[in-house]
Amino acid sequence: MAVTNSIKDIKLKNFNKTVKRTLSSPDADKAFTSFIYDLASPKKKNITR
Repeated sequence: MAVTNSIKDIKLKNFNKTVKRTLSSPDADKAFTSFIYDLASPKKKNITR
């Protein structure tokens, strides 16, 4: 469990860096927020917890 969580943290940090680098539009925060909500949603089939 701890290993999985640390891997998620690393992926999330890398994703956050990528978003900040590649998206400079006002929609960047919105896109990142919706990504986080997708991660948190248990309804998504393709996200493994």
